Amino acid sequence: MKGLKKRGSFTTTEKEKIRAMVADGYTRVSIADKFGVHVNTVYRVVKR
Repeated sequence: MKGLKKRGSFTTTEKEKIRAMVADGYTRVSIADKFGVHVNTVYRVVKR
């Protein structure tokens, strides 16, 4: 949990990139590590 960025929102480009990474088979945990955010933040982006 230490060192995570607090993100209110992602840009449209970042959201598209996250969704594409999920479609390519990346895990949500690895995506969260890449962006430096909590995994729940990634889940919120993907579910929309």
